[in-house]
Amino acid sequence: MICEECKLHKTYLERIIKLQEDEIEYLKNIQSNKSNYQIKEKNEINNSIFDIIDYNIEQLNINTFVEKIQYQYPAKETLINIIHSIIIHKDYYLISKEKSNIIKFIDKNNKIIYENIENFGIQICNYIFEHLKPIIENYLLNTLEDDNENMKENNRVQNVMLLKDSKFAINAISKILNRLN
Repeated sequence: MICEECKLHKTYLERIIKLQEDEIEYLKNIQSNKSNYQIKEKNEINNSIFDIIDYNIEQLNINTFVEKIQYQYPAKETLINIIHSIIIHKDYYLISKEKSNIIKFIDKNNKIIYENIENFGIQICNYIFEHLKPIIENYLLNTLEDDNENMKENNRVQNVMLLKDSKFAINAISKILNRLN
């Protein structure tokens, strides 16, 4: 039988080892006299992006969120701003762009993952969708029925469904990463 606490310690030790390996590789590259090597600022990833997403969605003002997405469809820029506020933390680096299309982040199991931007964008938007869908469904149950409300309801649902669109997800994450640079 495996002790859960031992598994957690092992996970954290693996993360520390990986961070140290990255730092050693970085220092090796600085010491070498290769003229084609560019020194890149290293951002140390501290927390799992999924933990921060969970926390930020819990802190999300539902009424403000619903008001932002109910008056127009498609509210792409509004959704991108909402995703940005959900996946960014003011004190920690949660994602790092390693190459032109490779993203470094910590997953739910506290493992460092290198993923291409397309898969990362789809994964993050699907994760956010799974959390926002019950909120929207619950909000819809509490609204009054009239023609204007039906139009707002349709906009809310269609805008949240944009998170499931892979083109939108990739575009949204790309724009957010460009803002971070």
